Amino acid sequence: MTNSKQLFFQELKDEYRVEFERSDDLEGKSGRLITVCGIFIPLLFGFSSVIIDKGDPTHIMILPLAILLVISLSLAVACIYFCTSALRVRDYTIVFPSDSFLDSHGELNSKEISEFGERNEEGFYDEMIEEYLLTNDQNFKLNNQKAQKLKIAQDLFIGGLAIVPVLVIISLLFFL
Repeated sequence: MTNSKQLFFQELKDEYRVEFERSDDLEGKSGRLITVCGIFIPLLFGFSSVIIDKGDPTHIMILPLAILLVISLSLAVACIYFCTSALRVRDYTIVFPSDSFLDSHGELNSKEISEFGERNEEGFYDEMIEEYLLTNDQNFKLNNQKAQKLKIAQDLFIGGLAIVPVLVIISLLFFL
């Protein structure tokens, strides 16, 4: 067997590990963004209740203030939705899941195990390379979908957060 095939196999194994690490990183980011939104939403509710309680309900700026509060809250809720969607359990592909060597009754399939074990080194590497290529492609696509949802969630959160200074300025005008 060629050394280049062994190197290629090792590179595919490394990419396989990287995709699972990337998945963990994306899930961590999603969890942190959900936490931040979970803090942001009650603070925004508290801020809006103070404004409504202390402000003049007939003031001309009450409607724009209420609209901006609703928009900001909606963006934060949408952010949580996209983060949760990204966290949803995915069908990550494993190169050789344990059920590959089980029969339909969940028993060890001795024939499959012996066939796999009797392959020559070249055949083993060929099959493993093919499995890693398919698996890495599937996991890469799943991670990209998760990253796209997190990008949308992040943009929504930043949009909701960007409204806060406008809310503060309107509130200051509202109270003065």
